[in-house]
Amino acid sequence: MRFSLQEMLETIRASSGSPALSAVVVTSEEIVDAAAVGVKRLGEMDEISVHDIFHAGSNAKAMTATMCGSLVSEGALAWDTTPKDVFSSDDTEFLPAYERVTLRLLLMHHAGVPPYTDDEADDYVIPDLSDVRRDGQIRAFSEWVLANRPPVVEPGTEFSYSNAGYAIAGAMAEAATGLRWEALLQKHVFEPLGISAMAGKGWPAKSDSSQPWGHLGEEGDWRPHPPNDAYQLSPCLAPAGDVGLSISDYGRFLQVHLRGLRGKESILPSPLVRDLHNGGEPGTGMGWNVKELKRLQGFGLLSTHGGSARTFIMLAAVAHRVDLAVGVAGNCWGTQAEIDGMKDIFIEYAKRA
Repeated sequence: MRFSLQEMLETIRASSGSPALSAVVVTSEEIVDAAAVGVKRLGEMDEISVHDIFHAGSNAKAMTATMCGSLVSEGALAWDTTPKDVFSSDDTEFLPAYERVTLRLLLMHHAGVPPYTDDEADDYVIPDLSDVRRDGQIRAFSEWVLANRPPVVEPGTEFSYSNAGYAIAGAMAEAATGLRWEALLQKHVFEPLGISAMAGKGWPAKSDSSQPWGHLGEEGDWRPHPPNDAYQLSPCLAPAGDVGLSISDYGRFLQVHLRGLRGKESILPSPLVRDLHNGGEPGTGMGWNVKELKRLQGFGLLSTHGGSARTFIMLAAVAHRVDLAVGVAGNCWGTQAEIDGMKDIFIEYAKRA
């Protein structure tokens, strides 16, 4: 009996209740399979395709880190560059605790920067930047955090997940090059890969009404989320999670990391890719978690990440030992069924490799 990725996605969608799911499977040399099932918006009949755009949420962190890696390769930045090295403002005094924070520590979530992961939390404070042009808000927010928000753990000592840390890394890239974060992603990631992606534009349907809507709510009770309503992503935090792209294009991005981990060149030298994945050792990489998953033992270390801004979900697993990477995306908050489903897809294709 022929295996069908589309049928497998239908099974996962039935378990999760997701309006739509898409998935891609790649090796370091080819896109093996891609499929999409479901509808762009509950209550409508438009079916999803592998070319439709899903919001990546925090899986955009790996893209920001990849862009920073390209700048390191060019010499515009170094992993040990600090914010003070590139921020030229003389009127901002950073808290002493941040003086030795480096680009590497920021991208590895070891800089101690406050998390900014829950916009309803008491400590989720964004200053009034109404007098700052949009293209300067990432930098203005980053400088404000470094000057006013003490670290939640001592920098360099332990993992502490932080969206604001990625905003600072993005601002450092902007300061080092004179280009906006969005333009840097386009130049160093999207264009070299020949992919179309939205950076810093919020929900996909906000810019293009033909794209899927996200959905809010709880499992089994999803509500279409109007892309222009009050719930929007802060431009200050865009480098941490504001990218949208199709599952097919996401497969090409995953190939960059799979190739690099297997010692092959792509848009980044292989040693730099290994740097992003913690040198291929268990632990926290830059935009990746490197570990062996209990259900996937026997396939070696996997680099994984999940991203969601409450309206979409994107999941990824990259396993260089078996030359396989899988990406899954949905247009509602993630469920355990989707996480388990990604593992099922990985196992099925790994068995066939």
